[in-house]
Amino acid sequence: SLDLFCIASVSGFFLRVNPNFSRVLGYPDELLRSRPFLDFVHPDDVPATQEAVDRVAQGQPVVRFRNRFRTASGDFRWFEWNGRALPEEGTIFATARDITDQVRLEEELRARERREHAILENTPAVIYVKSRDGLYEYVNQRYLEVFTLEAEAIVGRRDHDVFPREIADQFRANDQLVLESGDRITIQETVPQDHGLHTYVTTKVPLVDPHGQVAAVAAHLGMKAVLVQE
Repeated sequence: SLDLFCIASVSGFFLRVNPNFSRVLGYPDELLRSRPFLDFVHPDDVPATQEAVDRVAQGQPVVRFRNRFRTASGDFRWFEWNGRALPEEGTIFATARDITDQVRLEEELRARERREHAILENTPAVIYVKSRDGLYEYVNQRYLEVFTLEAEAIVGRRDHDVFPREIADQFRANDQLVLESGDRITIQETVPQDHGLHTYVTTKVPLVDPHGQVAAVAAHLGMKAVLVQE
């Protein structure tokens, strides 16, 4: 097994550890058992770790608890713990999995999401995403400015909740073309604004889920084509 197994005392010492502890952390077993295990925990994670130990000692299982352990070389590895105790014996049985690579990937994904969100929120283009059911899942800042709306007035709602019926029917029909075909389309759509109706060149693209099924429609309103009504 690649997991790390241990038996610890509720007073905070390892009683037994399997060979993976030494392999991952680089310490001999004797050293791991000779010091409180909190000595190996990242200082920022000590309070949460102590709280988790207290919960386990009271008979509550701990599931997927994360913290960082210092290695012999001085860096830190992320562990994900599952544990339970035998309170009458004062012992804790726990397993940990080294998830350092997973955490790094999660951090990279979050950084990418923040970067993409910043781009979407600062672009002059009008961009939105709707679910298969027609619910607005996302609208960018430019969308809110063009239609003089607040996010709560549009996100989680459908076109028929916001726009006149004829226009909402047009939007939904165009969305259906994308959902059913799975292809990108570029069309003209008439959109109401404060000073009248305008027609924009709109590009709609399918967004697929992990199974390759079209789960949503993303759209970009391009150049204004025609002023329909002042």
